[in-house]
Amino acid sequence: MTIEKLAYTLEEAAEQSGFTVNNLRAQVNSGRLAARQAGRESAIRHAVLAAWLDTLPTKPVGGHDFGVERATEESIAKRQVQDPVPTKSLVRTPEEVGPELGLT
Repeated sequence: MTIEKLAYTLEEAAEQSGFTVNNLRAQVNSGRLAARQAGRESAIRHAVLAAWLDTLPTKPVGGHDFGVERATEESIAKRQVQDPVPTKSLVRTPEEVGPELGLT
């Protein structure tokens, strides 16, 4: 029988939740995540951490959607039509550049 921990240190809470210690500390400091204090040590109860995670949005908020559109054959073909590959080479040979530089 395994005994579940009642509370986690910030480091343990970060490991359990997948967030960084700095992120959790910022959440505690802002009052969004409740932590108990014992001297200089913080403890986050398992139930509190789980409840906090349940309050988080299911997708990014604030104008940035970091979800990447899945590439399909149709989206790739559409992108190629919008941004065609240049037909002229971007690199010029010395013979092509010579006259511009006064070298003949």
